[in-house]
Amino acid sequence: MFSLGYVTADWLAVTVSLDRYNAVNHALWYQENCTAKRAWVVIVPIVGLLVVAVVPKALSHSLQASGECRTLDAWYSQILTLSGLIPIVLVVVFTAKIVARLQFKISNAADAKQKQVRKLKNRSSRTV
Repeated sequence: MFSLGYVTADWLAVTVSLDRYNAVNHALWYQENCTAKRAWVVIVPIVGLLVVAVVPKALSHSLQASGECRTLDAWYSQILTLSGLIPIVLVVVFTAKIVARLQFKISNAADAKQKQVRKLKNRSSRTV
C-alpha cells in the first residue's frame, strides 16, 4: 500500500500540470470554467480509483497462501511501477508545452515592444 502513495502523488501531479497548462494556454476559458468545485470533481475520482486499486493488495495478504502472495506482490508492484511511469511522461509533456507557450508569449511581447520603440522613433524623427 505504501507504493500506492507514490502513484497517487504522480496522478495528482498530472492533474496540477494539466491545470497549469489550461491556465497558460486557455486563459479566458480557464477564468470562466475552472473553480474549486470542479477541481474536487477531478481529484476525488482519481483518489477513489487508486484506493480501489489497494483492495486486491489488502485482500491478497489475508486470503492467499504465502507463495502466491509473493507472486501477486511482484505482479502488483510491477503494475504500480508501470502505472507510475505514465503520469511522469504526462507531466513532462504538459510542462514542455507550457514552457513553449510562455517562450512564444515572451517573444511576441518583445516583438511588440520593439515595434512600439520603432514607431516612437519614427514619430520623433518626423517631428524634428
